[in-house]
Formats: sequence, C-alpha cells, structure tokens
Amino acid sequence: MKLNYKKIVPILSLFTIISLFGLYSFTAIAADPTDTWKEQKIPVTGPEMSTDAPKNMVTIALNWFYIIAAVLCVAVIIWAGITYATAGGDEEKVGKAKNRLIYGIIGVALIIGAYAITQLIKSAMSGTAPAAPTL
Repeated sequence: MKLNYKKIVPILSLFTIISLFGLYSFTAIAADPTDTWKEQKIPVTGPEMSTDAPKNMVTIALNWFYIIAAVLCVAVIIWAGITYATAGGDEEKVGKAKNRLIYGIIGVALIIGAYAITQLIKSAMSGTAPAAPTL
C-alpha cells in the first residue's frame, strides 16, 4: 500500500488548525469571567465539578494529541533513516527516504508551532500573557 503524502499532510494540517481554534473556543466560553452561570452550583453525583473542567479537558486532550503526533513524526524520521540506510544505492529508495525525512521534519515543525500557538492563546485567555520584549 503506497501512502500519498500529498493528501495526508494537508489533512493533518487542517486537523491541527481545527483542533487549535475549534477546541479553544470552548475554553474561551468557559473562561469568561462575566458569566454568572459559573457562580451557580450544579448538582452532580460524586465529587463536586469544577468550572474549569472543560478547559482542563481540552488542555489534556491537546497535550495527548501533541504527544501522539510527535511520536508519529519521530517514527517517520526513524523509518526514513532505516530506508535510507538499507537503500543500497537504489535512487528510488533514497528519494523516498529523503521525502519521508522532509515530511517528518515538517511534522515536527507543525507540532512545535501548534503547541506555541495554543500556549499563547491559553496565556492570553488567562491574562498571563508575557510582556513584549523591550529594547
């Protein structure tokens, strides 16, 4: 089975963008300090539910997503290295290995960028955004 990276990379990029902006919009609703519904106690069975629960669930889900995506990107890079090492001078295998290596590095860069953006959004919503650097 041949993987078509030209279709996979845009799909993963779109999924990352949707997860960043789509999931964090729910935390913006939950983090709104002007909402009066947060002051009301909601009866639940078992331990009392925190109003930060949606925000925490999204944070945990995104952290797991980043971990899984990073492991997959490292696996692709290792796979590229093994393919390159076992190519034996075959130009087709060397080309495939180089493409896999490029896609793996692009994946790592996307994950780092997505993580940075989510941390920036998270700090901006909590009011702890870092100050701008001064000269």
